Amino acid sequence: MRNHNSRMHKQRPLECPICLNSMRTPAEKEDHVLQHQQTVNVHELEMDDDPLIWSSDLSQHFNGEFSVAVAQANEPLYDYSQVDTGRHCTFVGIDDSHGGPCTSKYISNKLCQHLQEIAIKKGGISEDVIRNAFSSTEIIGSSCLIGVICDDTLYVANLGDSRAVMGCLQKSDKIVAVQLTREQNAKEQGQLKKKQSVCVSAQPELTRRNLRPKMKFSIFASDGLWELLSNQEAVEIVHKNPRLGIAKQLLMMAMIKASEKGKTPYNDIKQLPAGEGQRRKVHDDITIVVIYHDAEVPTPPQVSVRGFSDTVPSDFDI
Repeated sequence: MRNHNSRMHKQRPLECPICLNSMRTPAEKEDHVLQHQQTVNVHELEMDDDPLIWSSDLSQHFNGEFSVAVAQANEPLYDYSQVDTGRHCTFVGIDDSHGGPCTSKYISNKLCQHLQEIAIKKGGISEDVIRNAFSSTEIIGSSCLIGVICDDTLYVANLGDSRAVMGCLQKSDKIVAVQLTREQNAKEQGQLKKKQSVCVSAQPELTRRNLRPKMKFSIFASDGLWELLSNQEAVEIVHKNPRLGIAKQLLMMAMIKASEKGKTPYNDIKQLPAGEGQRRKVHDDITIVVIYHDAEVPTPPQVSVRGFSDTVPSDFDI
């Protein structure tokens, strides 16, 4: 496995909101931030030779740009990511299945296919169309998170413990995290289907947002990221750093947190093979899609970007 679409580029040190603890004195903050930035720069140089890291630095969709990154921990990789771009619509899918990669891939592909077929038949995308697409797709033993952007509307549907978070710009250039999904677990009411410790209902939780200029970007990620970073930490990292390779930069910060949490240097972590008792004891599979929705692209490429795969043409459009 190798990094995809990696580019040689110089970057300023990552701004790390993790360091900015309000309990620290100004001098302690300055020293801690400097120490963290130096650590990040070293890790950024070293991530390219981590065989369990994959990334797609930056691509266009009709409403802006997007970036994807994946870190494998399980053997086989349970996560499956998919971004399909159309002329007027964009599909984002993240599936985390304990049935393995074939199950995750099947669910994502079928859900995208059913969504497109039903939307064309119904004359466009809607909440009912998304619900019908889920009902038409057999989703057992998997968390499933999708996002659909059409015109100026973002639809998010979620089954399980993956999460979507939006970065909204407030006054004085302050970015605020707005969680778009609610994780479903064994305490949820209704019909449940079990995915190991996570239970998901037959119908997704669905959110619709009319996009406004202050809504700068959204982060779609599997639970592996959110076990290490808070919503606010994640949106601040995205907001304060360059777009090129931003999903990989977010993944880098998660790796730093995993390294600190497990008291294991990253150089040692990347030597661990995937699997239980190996890489999995340090972190879970992590899939990240950062999608900006702040610019109109007149002729976006119609492509399908999938984790640990080459980019291929896409016929997705609604």
